[in-house]
Amino acid sequence: IAWAIVVVVALVTAFSLGLAGQLKQEDDVLSFLPANNQDIATFQEINQEFGGLDAALVGIESDDVFAPDFLRKLDEVSKALSALPNLDHVLSMSNVADFQADPMGGVIAGMLVDAIPQSEAEKAALRAKVLSRDHIRGSLVSDDGTAVVLVAFAAYRADPQEVAGDIERIVLDVFAPDQVYWGGAPFISTYIFQTTQADLARLSPW
Repeated sequence: IAWAIVVVVALVTAFSLGLAGQLKQEDDVLSFLPANNQDIATFQEINQEFGGLDAALVGIESDDVFAPDFLRKLDEVSKALSALPNLDHVLSMSNVADFQADPMGGVIAGMLVDAIPQSEAEKAALRAKVLSRDHIRGSLVSDDGTAVVLVAFAAYRADPQEVAGDIERIVLDVFAPDQVYWGGAPFISTYIFQTTQADLARLSPW
């Protein structure tokens, strides 16, 4: 009987280990909310329709963010990120819309950076234009023109680890690691996931 108990326990343990390998970690807090609650259902519908809950922030430093070479790189990264299926929208200094009052009446719509400056005079004019926009200065570009922020909004229910990995890959293909800073929900979620996985791998055997 004793050996039978040992064998049964060994079989149950082996079966349990097999099931344990199929466990998946869920780090999305919204997944734990009751789906049958009307307010939460409405909240999820709004998020699915308009997105914007999970924003990844990428800070990029430079001696001069208005330099032609930097603007080309920023535009290249912004376009590459915009093409990702797991991102809804990407916002940076290079692709943000701009609106000005028309002297003849009405509003003139265009792009904030409508062309790469070809001379020092054009660069100075662009710098003055960008830094004159209160909603841009201090949000997408620093007051001294030495850093920008790129904001990437993840698509509805996109995997935060995939989002963070794709963004990191594209940005680091163009910019050096020592001039880039990461922030926002996808990067925080990825850090938490990787940290807890490492802890579980070390502590689970005990």
